[in-house]
Amino acid sequence: MKTRSPQPRSFQSRFLLISSAVFVIFVLLMTALIERSYFYTLRSNLRTSMENQIYSLIGSIDYHDHEVETGNEVFLNPDFFDDAIKRYAYVLDSQGKVLWESSKISSQIIDPSDLHINEWLFKRDHSQDGFSFVLAHQVEWIQSAQQTQTLTLVVYETPTEFQRYLRKFRHILWILLPAMGFLVILIQVVLIRWGLKPINTMGEQIKLVTQGSQEKILGSYTRELETLKQSINHLIEYEHIQYQQIKQSLRNIAHSLKTPSAVIETIIEKEDFDSSKKQAMQDQMNKIRSTVDYYLHRASLERKRLFVAPLRIHPLLTSLLSGLQKLYESKGIHLTWDCKEETHVSMEKEDFMECFGNLIENAFKYCTSKISVRVENKEHQAFFVIEDDGPGISETLKEKIFQRGFRIDESVEGQGLGLSIAYELIQTYRGSIEVSSSQTWGGLCLRISIPSSHKI
Repeated sequence: MKTRSPQPRSFQSRFLLISSAVFVIFVLLMTALIERSYFYTLRSNLRTSMENQIYSLIGSIDYHDHEVETGNEVFLNPDFFDDAIKRYAYVLDSQGKVLWESSKISSQIIDPSDLHINEWLFKRDHSQDGFSFVLAHQVEWIQSAQQTQTLTLVVYETPTEFQRYLRKFRHILWILLPAMGFLVILIQVVLIRWGLKPINTMGEQIKLVTQGSQEKILGSYTRELETLKQSINHLIEYEHIQYQQIKQSLRNIAHSLKTPSAVIETIIEKEDFDSSKKQAMQDQMNKIRSTVDYYLHRASLERKRLFVAPLRIHPLLTSLLSGLQKLYESKGIHLTWDCKEETHVSMEKEDFMECFGNLIENAFKYCTSKISVRVENKEHQAFFVIEDDGPGISETLKEKIFQRGFRIDESVEGQGLGLSIAYELIQTYRGSIEVSSSQTWGGLCLRISIPSSHKI
């Protein structure tokens, strides 16, 4: 079973998909960048606040006899140093011994040997959950002209405000950016539709031309598409001129050949030839005429119109079947046929009449008393089923009936060209024909499909 290849994406969907993908990547990168930038801003503000705390602590402590005391009640205030939220300070000597602490510290994460005099150390405590920061500053404390002591002042803080601000900012960011993204994509859709409107308009115009509804592409387009429009219109015009010239040339050839043929036939009739010779000469003239007609027809098939307007076939079938019923009235044929009014095919009228005239007349010739013709449109195709209750055809002959000059029954009048011409016309219009036995009556069944429109 033949699988249908996937339909390629339109320009609009391609542009929208690419621009949306680029925008999503851009938004994700910008979100990460903005969030990281805000994080560093909050951290910088926190460090400034912690530096101020250390400066205040330096101004409030008093060091003597290897002990540190502070008389500033601010550092003992729970609002300033609170163990419940892990905000506290302590002072270390050069050996790392705690000389003073605002509250009992659970762990010591600063080593005074890691710092130098007047050096600052700011880092994050990854041993704790959440955001915890430590700021340390080492100073040289002068007790007297001869005595100095190295002190390290440490402020440890887990800022709840830091986390709250960061969560709030993330929340706003992830609401605002998708909303902006949706708005940008909406604007993109409008701009892409506007930008591709000339291409879509030209596509509709080409569809009308291929369906035969109009002769050329109409309308004004952008500078780039205007050149394309003119080129296509020139091609269509050139094809139309060529078609008319070839059609006229074939008419001229047919007329030129028929006149001398008619003269020769007249001479044969008037001259006193032997009856057997006269019949032989007449048979040869008939073969010449049929051969000329066949090859003229082949030449016309090889140069069909590039685009053909849809042809309504209901009135044509009505006329064709009515004429054949009158022609074969003596056989008393019971004809049933079904074709909706709106059914159409992409064929020229003359070709349709010749093609289906030959196929249906073949059924009238060989049927016993019954013929059925059914037509329906489906998925850009017109499907024909022609059945009769005649003798049918053997499997060995099914592949031969469309050969030029082949006749199923030599006793039936004809030259064996009708089915061959019909087959070539169907192939020319990108159709198909299938020969089988009728399931209803046992005679011949022909199934034909012809495009009902040019699919874009």
